[in-house]
Amino acid sequence: MGAERIGDPAVLYVAMVHPEGPARQAGLVQGEEIQSVDGNPVIGKSYEQVVKMIRGEAGTVVKLSVKGAKGTREVALTRVAGDHLSKGPTK
Repeated sequence: MGAERIGDPAVLYVAMVHPEGPARQAGLVQGEEIQSVDGNPVIGKSYEQVVKMIRGEAGTVVKLSVKGAKGTREVALTRVAGDHLSKGPTK
């Protein structure tokens, strides 16, 4: 999952969803606004602070509240190692 910040203070939007990543499996779609991470609001936080809140130990779960075309909803993602998705699909 990639995020994009707009404005100051930043509003964070899902900019990209890796086709094989946990964000896709959780149903996140491009353009949704990230509103909270594990119940902690992201308003007023920097892009870097929010990324740090989302990242964590592989295998642990992070809960995001996102707002999109279908309203606000909660999604749970199981974190993966940072280099796992950059290697591309395995054959």
